[in-house]
Amino acid sequence: GWLYGPARGGPPASEPPPAGQRLPDVDRLPALEARLAEAEVYTDAGRIARLVAPELTWVTWRGRLADRATALRYPERAFALDGASEVVRVERVGERAGVVVSRIETRRGQALRTSLWRAEEDGWVLAHRQDTPTA
Repeated sequence: GWLYGPARGGPPASEPPPAGQRLPDVDRLPALEARLAEAEVYTDAGRIARLVAPELTWVTWRGRLADRATALRYPERAFALDGASEVVRVERVGERAGVVVSRIETRRGQALRTSLWRAEEDGWVLAHRQDTPTA
């Protein structure tokens, strides 16, 4: 694994799932990232609440730490994009978690966005997001 993988010679990052049980599909995560950036989704309190974990942490472009309540209070700042995003990497980081790294355009400039998603019984939820300005 590229991120949070086992140390060289260490134990595997996770055991395979029991027979007959499938792991959640991380290939769906870029589409969920795109949905979060759609105004009709992030302005709909019910839709956005289903996609964002109760314990969401969001590290803003300016390096400030925000919580779910703040992200939902300022959804355009937390979820909107000012241009197209480019997915750089999608990776499973555990049996029920995945990360998406994207290049994005914001009102303040270009950034790398890292989003950690967690699989729940009724679908994926965004658990952590960090926007890092690029030079």
